[in-house]
Amino acid sequence: MKMKKFWFLALCTLLLMAMPVQAGASSNDKLLDQIISLHGNGLTKQELKKSIVQMTKETRLSEKQVSEQIYKELVSKQSGQVNTLSAGGGSGGNYPLDPSRKGTFFFQPASTLGIPHGHVGFYYSNSEIVESHIDGGVRKVSVSSRNVASGARIQAVNVTTKAQDELAADWANGKLGGSYNLNFFNNRSCTGKSFNCSQLVWCAFKEKANIDIDQDGGWGVYPVDIRDSNKVSTLKTY
Repeated sequence: MKMKKFWFLALCTLLLMAMPVQAGASSNDKLLDQIISLHGNGLTKQELKKSIVQMTKETRLSEKQVSEQIYKELVSKQSGQVNTLSAGGGSGGNYPLDPSRKGTFFFQPASTLGIPHGHVGFYYSNSEIVESHIDGGVRKVSVSSRNVASGARIQAVNVTTKAQDELAADWANGKLGGSYNLNFFNNRSCTGKSFNCSQLVWCAFKEKANIDIDQDGGWGVYPVDIRDSNKVSTLKTY
């Protein structure tokens, strides 16, 4: 009888210990769904989980802590401005994009469920753009093929030389053919062959001028982070 009582109590203890973990796992799973909804760009839960596991190794935070910080940064980008442009960029809007000098870049408004991720691309010359696009990865297109929407900007880093700007554009051009990186929330790596639009521009200046143009220093470098950086000046607004 005593032995049966012992095993019964032991089983109850194990069940009680397991309950908070299960509840936490369920809560975190819902948080992952919210992150995917805000992030857009076709990110899958499996890809998100894989990235979070890698981030726990780098930061020594728990998966829940990492998930909460990703969600917090995504929500911080929300401005309530919703439009129908793709978060991957593209030629959407009523204004033809103007030429600009090599090493400057343009910002195109683009939102997913009200989160204004935007899109950025380099001027490789006054007639060519180098950008990373969700359809096809890192590519080169003509300026004349691009229309932009109200709120678009042509911008330049204000703490670099012309030579550094051109080197940054050359670095980006050297990544042509690379794939598109769906992960915006942890994209401060400049190695490999996969880049999203803001990662390509941020890395180019980081690698060639050792300058960080991410305005908030978060894990993710979003196009709006580059647009709003105090190291960036606006040459034209549409």
